Amino acid sequence: MMCDKCNERAATVVITQIVGDKNIKLYLCEKCSSETDGLTREDHNSFQHFLSGLINAKSTPQKNELLKCEKCGMTIDSFRKNSKVGCANCYKTFSSYFESLIKRIHGNSEHTGKRPGKLDVEIKAMQKIDSLQVDLKTAIVNEEYELAARLRDEIRGLKQGGNV
Repeated sequence: MMCDKCNERAATVVITQIVGDKNIKLYLCEKCSSETDGLTREDHNSFQHFLSGLINAKSTPQKNELLKCEKCGMTIDSFRKNSKVGCANCYKTFSSYFESLIKRIHGNSEHTGKRPGKLDVEIKAMQKIDSLQVDLKTAIVNEEYELAARLRDEIRGLKQGGNV
């Protein structure tokens, strides 16, 4: 699929905006995506828009209703009314509330999108080590000690090679 902005390069990033009941998808190439930082010019208050979307979601556990920020006195009810948190401490106070809503909306509370190329090499090395460690345990259980020794040496080499 081609980039919606430049129509020159292949789209590698998908930005989904939820406006009311509509999902608007924007397919961008890496260059156009970095230029817009993932935000369209029409949506300057995207974070506030995101928070207002959280307000419309159903509340999670009842105990969150009783929580109150120690610094500013903000409650979940006042957050729902104002679409804004009172202070930075509110994020810590209401973290379980926000996390459950984000999981419900996005399916996960951790970012799993694209990674910078430099980190990608390190992550691949760590994944290779994890895979080799599983193979090592299997070799030991199966009493394949020569294979286990080779795997052990390969793991050591990856760890000492500065890749991890």
